[in-house]
Amino acid sequence: VLHAALEALHLSTAPLLPFLAEEIHEHWPGAQAAPGPAPPPPPPFEREWAAPPLAWSDPLLARRWGLASAVRDEAYRQLHAVQLDKAIKGPAEALLEVGAVEGGELHAALSSLGAELNDLLGVSGTRLHALREGGTDEPAELDAAAVSGAVIGAVIGRFDGHVTVAAGSGSGEPAEGEAHALRLVLRSAAAPKCARCWRHVAPEAEGHGFDGVLLEDGWRLRGHAGCDGHD
Repeated sequence: VLHAALEALHLSTAPLLPFLAEEIHEHWPGAQAAPGPAPPPPPPFEREWAAPPLAWSDPLLARRWGLASAVRDEAYRQLHAVQLDKAIKGPAEALLEVGAVEGGELHAALSSLGAELNDLLGVSGTRLHALREGGTDEPAELDAAAVSGAVIGAVIGRFDGHVTVAAGSGSGEPAEGEAHALRLVLRSAAAPKCARCWRHVAPEAEGHGFDGVLLEDGWRLRGHAGCDGHD
């Protein structure tokens, strides 16, 4: 899969960076003529896009990412709004509380992402909570708990509504017009900012890698492995 992804990236950059693409092709595994009758593969400018193997098809995964992408789009709009209000300089300075209907497809899709939800939304931490049907209830402990009081800052934005998932070409993607209740509560990050990766990292997340750290009150913070110190 990684090989196919790199090959697609190679083909997509060839029209823009032809000399780089040609150099990559010269060093690509199998590009040199091998002994025997099999010719080397043609350069990227002479190849066509190939469909991925059917064995790679995963409708459930495609649907979950389609739902998560709809949340990402709405989150980006809200983050952009608070940036315009000068509440934060960028998404890395924010933490995001995400509410979806308990037992619903959207909640299940977001839960399945785990630590990837932080990277999808581009924020330093997230907390997922369940809403009742209709999305009218307040999540328990909306204010930061004592365990993360030095990490979670003030509320700087809020969204209560629905996300509508656009139609996609994949068989596993949601249908057009499919709406899901969503609540977003944006908070400022109170933890120090790393001078190297620019993430606001709580002491609890020090030394943790990709999976980050899950606090007792449900906040999942981005990891901070391999960086040196804070501002």
